[in-house]
Amino acid sequence: MNTESLTAIAATIVINPWLTDREADELGERHGLEFIAAGIDRYVYRASGKVYKFASYIDSSQQRQEIENYHCMMTFMKDNPERCAGWGLPFMEAIYAGDYLVIVAEDVGDEVDDWALENPWNANDAHSGNARLYNGIRYLIDLGMADRHPDFCW
Repeated sequence: MNTESLTAIAATIVINPWLTDREADELGERHGLEFIAAGIDRYVYRASGKVYKFASYIDSSQQRQEIENYHCMMTFMKDNPERCAGWGLPFMEAIYAGDYLVIVAEDVGDEVDDWALENPWNANDAHSGNARLYNGIRYLIDLGMADRHPDFCW
């Protein structure tokens, strides 16, 4: 996905943060992305094995929090492999598209995991479709507002 398309999508969403599903779908199609879902603060698209998360507002605090949470949770996983057995986090990175912070993550499919609240990171918001079962591994996919246990992240 090229930076110009990412910038155009992000700018459109910030200008109109209340897109209907149809408008969000059409926006994605213009740039070769499949619209997946909209949350309170973000729109999510996918293409070619990647998921793209766009903030609804120029202040990307949830985007920045997600990357911070991701790095802390990955460190916890590496340091505690026995506690994290069977769990994973999709690869994530934050990129700037113009003035907009976009999260690019590995696509781990659509099969929802109903037992996500029992996760090794004690992330309280691992519900409502925020976890996926993919290739036998349970993945948390939305870490933006995750309440984290103080034992593993400051």
